[in-house]
Amino acid sequence: MAGALQTVSSPPLAPDGAPVDLVGLTRPELAAALAAIGLPAFRAAQLWHWIYRRGATSFDRMTTLAKPLRRELARRFAIARPAVERDLASADGARKWLLRFADGRLGYGEAPDFAAM
Repeated sequence: MAGALQTVSSPPLAPDGAPVDLVGLTRPELAAALAAIGLPAFRAAQLWHWIYRRGATSFDRMTTLAKPLRRELARRFAIARPAVERDLASADGARKWLLRFADGRLGYGEAPDFAAM
């Protein structure tokens, strides 16, 4: 059966024992994580679409995936968005955010003021 999960002894886990966070993985890393549990490559494209195009924060929202697959993904993986530590707006209207990821790392995001361009 195409797309069926293979039985494996344990789910992939992060070094701290938590489910692997899919947010921040590259497409090849996402494909590798899914391949490790027996899913075909097209599933990586589906999840990428749901996470980055549709903004899904839960596998339950991924209605194009079968419910058993959504449950299995939720058991093995996480979709953890970074928390906004600081939200800054500059005089020219640009925005910058200091982000804290679930593992404690910090990063930043920025957006220009498109109306001023």
